[in-house]
This record gives sequence, C-alpha cells and structure tokens, in this order.
Amino acid sequence: MHNIRQLTGIRLRDFELAIRRPTLCDARMAPHEWLRFGDEKIWKTDGVSHGDNHFFPGPCDIAWDLAGAIVEWDMESEAQQRLIAIYERASGDRIRKRLPAFVTAYGAFRLAYSKMAQLALPDSPEQSRWKKAHQFYIERVTGELLGRSQHRAQTTIRVPGVQ
Repeated sequence: MHNIRQLTGIRLRDFELAIRRPTLCDARMAPHEWLRFGDEKIWKTDGVSHGDNHFFPGPCDIAWDLAGAIVEWDMESEAQQRLIAIYERASGDRIRKRLPAFVTAYGAFRLAYSKMAQLALPDSPEQSRWKKAHQFYIERVTGELLGRSQHRAQTTIRVPGVQ
C-alpha cells in the first residue's frame, strides 16, 4: 500500500493478501525464466531458491506466482482467464476473488524494485533497462487499479496526470 501510494499517488483501503494456499513461490515469472522445447514442453528455470530468500522469507499464497505470470507476461484478459481456468481445474482452488489483490501487490513489488534498481545503478547501461521496466510496472499497476476502481468502492484513486 505504501509503495503504491509513494510511486503512483493511488491510495488503497481495505487491501488484503489472504494466504489460502501457502507455498514457497518461485516469485520470478518473467518470460526469460522459461524454456520451450518443441511445441509442447515448457520448463521453468532456476526456481529453487527464489521463494525463500530475503525478499520472500517463507510461504506466501500461490496467487503470488499466478499474479507474477499475469504481470510479467503482460497478459490480456483472455489469457488471464485461460491461466486461471487451467489452474483452478488442476488444483480445485477457486482463486479468482483473491487474485486481483496479488496482481496489484506483485506489480507494486516490481515497481518499487525497479525504482530501487535505477537509483542503485546511476549512469550505467542497466539504469536505462530498469527505467523501461519501471515504466512498464507503473502502467500495469495503475491500469489494474484504475480498471478495478470502477468495480470497487473501497479503492480511492488519485493518479497524477490521469483523468
């Protein structure tokens, strides 16, 4: 909530990240973390220690990784719905109601991370990459919240420069 307010001007109320399906999440769902073999097999790489480090000490809800995939792959609504349907069928977990908060939280985490990385890498080639990432995450987070605000009265939206 703090990161979102500081970085976007959006104020959230009644924001909850319920842990219903605890797991040690991978927490790195970007496209470059995946390998495709032929037309059928897709493998996730290097997910062994991501979910239990200084950023994620211990279990969180599986919704974190689904949210990560939605944000990092910049999924449109149809792709999101397919991912959710496949997950719900495979797990029996009805995640739809709690997932939007995790999408927001994941985006906020990556937004703050990208800002921190920019500041840590002044005058370097990596700084421009992190600036692009920051812009992507700010657009994703504000887009999610602005879209959801039309359906949720408890969210107060104030985004500088956005009507």
